[in-house]
Amino acid sequence: MEFRPSPNQTTKATMVAIAVCAVALLVVGLLVAANRDESAPTSQYALAEPVPMPPLVLTDTAGLPFDLRERAAGRVTLLYLGYVNCPDVCPITTGVLSQTMASMPADVRATVQVVFVTVDPTRDSPDQIRSFLDQFDESFIGLTATPDQLEQLQVAMSAPSAVSEPADADGGYLVGHVTSVFVFEQDGVARSRYPFGTRQAEWANVLPKLVRD
Repeated sequence: MEFRPSPNQTTKATMVAIAVCAVALLVVGLLVAANRDESAPTSQYALAEPVPMPPLVLTDTAGLPFDLRERAAGRVTLLYLGYVNCPDVCPITTGVLSQTMASMPADVRATVQVVFVTVDPTRDSPDQIRSFLDQFDESFIGLTATPDQLEQLQVAMSAPSAVSEPADADGGYLVGHVTSVFVFEQDGVARSRYPFGTRQAEWANVLPKLVRD
């Protein structure tokens, strides 16, 4: 499984440069994703073994308990582990999912849920997570977990543990984390993951099939 290492450059000037580049990457990524051929083959990776949704109760951005297994039943759940201050991968992936969901028929939108779990709970407050997700789609679900719960979730998904870089002089840092979106089908079991760079056309092709087949 891929693991996105954090850059070693942590000076303030570098962080500003990364942020500027991230905006450009996000715009380019969304434009490319939106204009790819919808007949293109999927880039999904089958999981070595099917993974049931872990029986964990996390906390949503309203401070309410969110039972992952219970809430996944009868839904297609796109589970993504990221963080608000991520300069590139997280906003691009979330943006592509947003564009995809906006293009889906009502029955697909009603059955598919996007769940974002922060790998940086120290900095990512519920309000910050909500504000981040609302830039893309207000229906996206944001969750926080205790360190132990986050580790259990990553182990269940055979995902490497998120690793934080040392903070710079301003307290900023980057987090290395798994970049795939895990797809749980309506039976609450994940059989595939989609890597960073999966195009809008690919999502638009697979989601209706998962809902209607």
